[in-house]
Amino acid sequence: MSEQNKRLLSRYVDEVWNEGNPRTIDESFAHDWVGHVPGKELDGPAQLKEYVAGLRAAFPHMQYSVEDTIAEGERVGLRWSARDNSRRGSQGNRPSGVERTITGITFARLADSKIVESWAESQTLAVL
Repeated sequence: MSEQNKRLLSRYVDEVWNEGNPRTIDESFAHDWVGHVPGKELDGPAQLKEYVAGLRAAFPHMQYSVEDTIAEGERVGLRWSARDNSRRGSQGNRPSGVERTITGITFARLADSKIVESWAESQTLAVL
């Protein structure tokens, strides 16, 4: 079960954050999911979709990589990095020529092959 849970979280990173596929959220998250992200709490998959869409719009060239994954029982932990190549520009902005790397961790609790709660911490000041 731990390997299946690890694959579920890795799929979420690849398909949602890198490919922008919101259907993966519907398939992977419980309807009553609660997410704890820096500065706010998200309730339900609809709020997660809005959150992801906002960040993907702000940083359309950001690519996420799962660096480490651990699992024990119903919990999975990810250590991830994200690289944004702003040399291409976005949202009508000129390219800044700055490449950013953000690192973070995400822990998730699963039940019945769905993510029911998650906690994320990231190095958000690196974006500034």
